[in-house]
Amino acid sequence: MGQENVKALVKTALEASWQDGTNFPNTLALGDAGLGKTAISNLIAKETASTCHEVLAGSFKNFSDMHGFLLSCKEKEILFFDELHSMRKDLMLVLYRAMDSKKVFIQMPNRKKPCTISLPDLCIIGATTDYHSIPKPMLYRFKLVLYFEHYSD
Repeated sequence: MGQENVKALVKTALEASWQDGTNFPNTLALGDAGLGKTAISNLIAKETASTCHEVLAGSFKNFSDMHGFLLSCKEKEILFFDELHSMRKDLMLVLYRAMDSKKVFIQMPNRKKPCTISLPDLCIIGATTDYHSIPKPMLYRFKLVLYFEHYSD
């Protein structure tokens, strides 16, 4: 119910991904708590016959946590980062490099070059209540932006 603008955008993106045989685009969901950002992410997963892996973005403590999460996912799955603005900035760099290149770069001891591991084709959905706390390079990685509005009486 409600969020007509969001539903229309998601419907169009779903239809485009079905017709093109592509993954749902990386998406940023903006709005206050309780407006349906998590619900729409789970709905997108159902409509794409996929799994939605939900995580609080601030729960990642180091690069290993982030790499492990990204590498544990399978093709076409959805990774939902709730409260994206709470993620450490250096870990956001890991995430947006993964969004761009579909790879993770792991610095190994005693090696000059990082080890590169390819990722499956994933959909990243970030949700935030604080758009202005997310660095611009991270914002630019999202192809679809969903603006959630407060419900009327």
